Amino acid sequence: MGIAVTRIAEDGKTVVAPGERIGVDRALRAITIDAAYVIGMEEKVGSLIPGKFADFAVLEGDPYAVDPTKIKDIPVWGTVLSGKLHKSER
Repeated sequence: MGIAVTRIAEDGKTVVAPGERIGVDRALRAITIDAAYVIGMEEKVGSLIPGKFADFAVLEGDPYAVDPTKIKDIPVWGTVLSGKLHKSER
């Protein structure tokens, strides 16, 4: 998600194809409902609506509230799988 928003290369400085940057909203959609569509599972995963699996990551920060270059640094608190919280063991 962070790379899609910033287009910063591995060296941490070079911006590759800056015209291809997308916003946080679009990046979140790309890794959720759009990704589910690509793998043919949009009826089961990709968004939080009744009847779908509610498996998702819980972040320790808000990707909307941090500088786009810091999105990659937001720790994952844990996950929710089958309605149960699972704290990360880092």
